[in-house]
Amino acid sequence: MRAGLCLCAAGSLMLAGCGGGSGGGGAAATAVAQTVSVTTNYSGVPLSSSSINSPQSGNVTVARNGTTASATGAINTGTLTYNSVASSPSLGLEVYSATNGGLDTVLALRKSDPNSSLSDAHYGIVLQDTTSTSATIAGVHTGTRTAVSDLPKNVTATYSGGFVGAVSGKSGSGSTTYPQEVLGTSAVTANFGSGAVDGRISNMTVGSQQQALGADIVMNGTMSGNGYTGTASLVNVNGSTPIAPTQTGNMNGAFYGAGATETAGAVAVKATDGVSSVAIAGGFGGKR
Repeated sequence: MRAGLCLCAAGSLMLAGCGGGSGGGGAAATAVAQTVSVTTNYSGVPLSSSSINSPQSGNVTVARNGTTASATGAINTGTLTYNSVASSPSLGLEVYSATNGGLDTVLALRKSDPNSSLSDAHYGIVLQDTTSTSATIAGVHTGTRTAVSDLPKNVTATYSGGFVGAVSGKSGSGSTTYPQEVLGTSAVTANFGSGAVDGRISNMTVGSQQQALGADIVMNGTMSGNGYTGTASLVNVNGSTPIAPTQTGNMNGAFYGAGATETAGAVAVKATDGVSSVAIAGGFGGKR
């Protein structure tokens, strides 16, 4: 399964029609000569031509050094090279890619978006062909973690920012569609007294046509140290009604920078009505 960013998702649960290619636009970005290497968790969905599997998570180390990047651990991309053509400064996306034996791997990292510019955190998406008939879409995050001793105490903080991910779908006995790029906005509320973390991914659009996805992701989690984990689901826009009766989803994130001024995380959800299925995974980040 070639992990392209330009496919049409079909089926009753699919929330948008065909888009175009990946959302680029603007002049080619220039990779920043900054070294980042942090072990964290990913949230992802394994795909095959015949099925969409349940979301998974695990430890992954995301490393970025100027014109190269990689993910190792539960996801192993090998060394990827900065792709100036696919990168988009207008969307704040730095894209790293490689093709090995006909299998494609793309890592898109984001540090800025129209809603916020992050200093200490990166978030993004990995799209990786694992075989000719299977692939993985996964959200990742990395950066300079906030020291536990530097976390705020007994206050509630709200973080606003963006989301970059990919969506895939399957209708009945049809084949699973290739992942298509999704962009959106994120809002995360962290209660440093109770330890509760709640978030919402909204305003999601698909492909270069920027067609509305027609759903939001809601997230609920609990802090542990300078990170948090929890669950996620797809709901109607600006509401709380699940888009499908059966859903599995997970999310994880962390606080970045001095005094937890930033947060970034990863989320993955699969929803099905018994006939059609949709899966979305990606990374989010924001500043308070």
